[in-house]
Amino acid sequence: LRTICKPIANRLKKKAGVNSKFRQFIINIAQ
Repeated sequence: LRTICKPIANRLKKKAGVNSKFRQFIINIAQ
């Protein structure tokens, strides 16, 4: 699952850098 979530999280970092709350939520799931 982490292997799949990691590229998604990286994409969200670039795409939704403004939405830090949502980004952090995804990062917490990815870990």
